[in-house]
Amino acid sequence: MSLSKALIESNVTQLWRLNISNCDIKEEGTTQIICDLRNNKKLVHLILDYNRFESKDTFPPIFIDSIVFNKTLNNLSIAGCEFNKHKLNFLFDALCHNETLHRLNLSNNQLTTDDMRKFRDIFSNERHPLSLKHLDLSSNLFDVIIIPLIPLTLLGRRRPRPP
Repeated sequence: MSLSKALIESNVTQLWRLNISNCDIKEEGTTQIICDLRNNKKLVHLILDYNRFESKDTFPPIFIDSIVFNKTLNNLSIAGCEFNKHKLNFLFDALCHNETLHRLNLSNNQLTTDDMRKFRDIFSNERHPLSLKHLDLSSNLFDVIIIPLIPLTLLGRRRPRPP
């Protein structure tokens, strides 16, 4: 049995918080952890900070599935994971379908103002409700004040209805 299966598989563990930050997780490890996360029914907090997740082909679809199908995870920290535009698109897609994630840490990922504009555009749409209550965007590359780029629903306000 792989380490990730032993740590994450629901019928084996009572684990509700897992911190595997700075573990230099690569190809096979990325795939295995994310696959095992899909069916977990107990894990609430997952901290993956400062892993690069270099799996080129499997990371995006498996990552989306794991975030969409896991109904217990409410805190995901992926700080410093070098999320490029490609991986960020998959993250945004996964967030569109997840209703349990309340805390997301995207700090130190070199996100740009354009990335936040895309985030706002996706989640300002009522078809994509956002369950987040806490979003950490510290230590990124924003060139403007980003408050106007955060969806109003995340700020606790509804968009004004057109007259």
